[in-house]
Amino acid sequence: MISFISKLSESKLQIRVPISTVKAGFPSPAGDYEEPPISLDKILIKNPNATFILKISGDSMIDAGIRTGDLILVDCSLFPRNKDIVVAVLDNEFTVKFYQKDKTGIYLAPANDSYPVIDISNFSDSCIWGVVSCVIRQTR
Repeated sequence: MISFISKLSESKLQIRVPISTVKAGFPSPAGDYEEPPISLDKILIKNPNATFILKISGDSMIDAGIRTGDLILVDCSLFPRNKDIVVAVLDNEFTVKFYQKDKTGIYLAPANDSYPVIDISNFSDSCIWGVVSCVIRQTR
C-alpha cells in the first residue's frame, strides 16, 4: 500500500555544506571552509511538475531497501526501463515494484520472495504511473 503525500512544486530548499568530505580521524584544519549551498530540489528532482512524494506501507520491496515509512519520489514523466522501480496502478490500487518487460508481456516483480510476480495483463485496468527516482528514509 502506498499513501499519497504531495505533489512537488518548485521550492528553494538549500542546505549548507561545510566540507565536501568527512574524515573519521583528527579534525581537518580546513574545518571552517564552507562550500556554496546545495539545492536538494536540483539534485533529486528533475521534473518538479511531474514529481510526487508517496509514503510506503508494506514489505514487498524490502530487499530493494524500501521499507514501511519510507518516502519515495516518483517522476511521472519518465518512461520505465527494465529493472526500474515503478509505481503502478492496478485496478485503482497503487503498488511499487520492479518493472520487467519481455516478449510475453509486462510484469511487476517484488523484492521479497514472499510475494508473487504480477502479470499486469491479469488486471482489467492497469498503468505504469511513474518511475521511482529516490527513496528517503529517516534514521531517527
